Amino acid sequence: MNHIPNEIKSYISNVMGIQYEEDQIEKYSKSRMKFNHMDSIRKFLDIKPYGKESRKVIIQAATEAAKIKDNDADIINIVIEELIKQKYELPAFSTLVRVSRRIRYTTYNSYYRNIYKSLNSNTIESIDSLLSEKNDTYTSWNNIKQDVGKPSVKNIKVVISYLNLLKTIEIDTNILTKVPDIKIKHFVNEAKSLDSSKMKELKASKRYTLAICFLKQRLASTLDDIGEIFIKLIKNAQNKSKDKLAKYKLEQSKTTDNLISTLKSFIITYKIEETDDKKINALMQLMENKNLDDLLEKCETHEKYSDNNYWPFLWNSLKGKRSVLFHILNEIQLCSTTQNNSIEKAIKFIKKYKNANRLDTISTTDKEIGRLDLSWVKEPWWRILTGYTNKNKYPEKINRRHFEAYVMYQIMHDLKSGDLCIKNSDIYSDYRDQVISWEEYNNNIDTFGNQVGLPVLENEFIQHLKDNMEKAIFNADNSFPENQYLKIKNGVPILSKIKKKDEPKDLKVIQNLIAENLETVNILDILSDTEKWIQWTNQFGSISGFDSKIKDKIEKYLMTTFCYGCNLGPSQTSKSLQEISRKQLSWINKRHVTEEKLEKTIKNGSIIFSVGEN
Repeated sequence: MNHIPNEIKSYISNVMGIQYEEDQIEKYSKSRMKFNHMDSIRKFLDIKPYGKESRKVIIQAATEAAKIKDNDADIINIVIEELIKQKYELPAFSTLVRVSRRIRYTTYNSYYRNIYKSLNSNTIESIDSLLSEKNDTYTSWNNIKQDVGKPSVKNIKVVISYLNLLKTIEIDTNILTKVPDIKIKHFVNEAKSLDSSKMKELKASKRYTLAICFLKQRLASTLDDIGEIFIKLIKNAQNKSKDKLAKYKLEQSKTTDNLISTLKSFIITYKIEETDDKKINALMQLMENKNLDDLLEKCETHEKYSDNNYWPFLWNSLKGKRSVLFHILNEIQLCSTTQNNSIEKAIKFIKKYKNANRLDTISTTDKEIGRLDLSWVKEPWWRILTGYTNKNKYPEKINRRHFEAYVMYQIMHDLKSGDLCIKNSDIYSDYRDQVISWEEYNNNIDTFGNQVGLPVLENEFIQHLKDNMEKAIFNADNSFPENQYLKIKNGVPILSKIKKKDEPKDLKVIQNLIAENLETVNILDILSDTEKWIQWTNQFGSISGFDSKIKDKIEKYLMTTFCYGCNLGPSQTSKSLQEISRKQLSWINKRHVTEEKLEKTIKNGSIIFSVGEN
């Protein structure tokens, strides 16, 4: 009772209409009545007192939370939720802080030990080599931390060279399968902030854990970059093919006109004559002066490029980048995520016949690879590849160049849809690895349904979706007459832009007057004031997750925000602010600020200010 602020005591006494003296409270806090009242309150609220059982709940909840959360506040919140759920009395906050810190420290150490034990000697030697200095220059660790730049066609050689550097290090990514992604991301961020000398100061288990997580992330992001470049190359070729088709149609417009003129003459002649014999004779006379083979060839060519069929142009658009595309295919490992692995066999085919430049066609059966499964080939391509219009007839040979182009296109399509994955990548990884087991699904589906407010039984879920769809349709129909921005033309809905409101007549005059009369404000003062209002620097902190030992840390965070937020850089800022050095600014930015922390700060700040405005 003595720890309760006087303001709260006064407020409660005023609300209850009870006057009290301090000595009464002191006597009450030592009396048996206090404990009797506490027991009565617990019974009334159906709450169990804090004790051995609740401590077990705290430790269990904190242990599970520490696997998916990185800071004490999040762990404590989960523990409190669990205690409330199981109707236990909450302990002192200091108890929760001590437990969360101890459990988090234990959890991290268990990850360090388990990962370290799983590493083989070759991997350890490779990491040691990265951290060792050579000829008094930058270590390989510092070199490998350098950004290779934005993934682009021009940058492909640099990206592949970087990938080959990573491949020289033996990385068994399977040892991280049981480590949650959030922990791997945490270890990666910490590794990013440390140079080779700082890494070597860490204990061995932590050093190798941070290194292996960082290398795995680098490998995955580099493979993602290469996958993105491959897709860009195919998309560029696609666009070129469409342009070539448009150009071809323009050039062939005269031929098309002649074909239409011939057809018109044919129809007119057919309609003029009365009897069948006369019609046949007249048509034969009409066609005598025509080169029928040439006419048929022109018709087939026109049909070939009808319906905006730009596929025949794709190989010519790709051939300038063939070497780059095959280089990429040799560097990455593509795997099908479906039961049909015919695309994998097709990739082996085009790799084998990469240098068979003199061959126009190739056999669909190979002694080493086997027979090609062409069931996945779509209708427009079937005729281009085989020369047949009937898909039921399996070809003995196919066009080598067009098949190569189609496989390249299909790789792009399947990477985007998830039917193909790049082994060890992130964005283009196998989505099945993220799917939970049926056992886990059955254990948690009811809880999930309650949390999101959805029925989980099949028929009920379908009916729920139908009801929501019908409701949405009904609302859309009712609101349509009054919707001035949505129109339907030729059966197609068209949503027009919202018209900009006219500016008030004297708006610019007012803006100029405000600008003239505004006093100059120091940016650091603004940062300091907003920090006092909403404590936005609370999101910053040591990447390791443990308490910071920085003296006057809020002041240092404000200076660092000013430094990098205004794009001054640590050198220029340290000249303007004598209280902090260049190295301190750089160190705080690396060790205490991450993209995730900045995003949280911005998000929380936006929410607070939006609530304040309302």
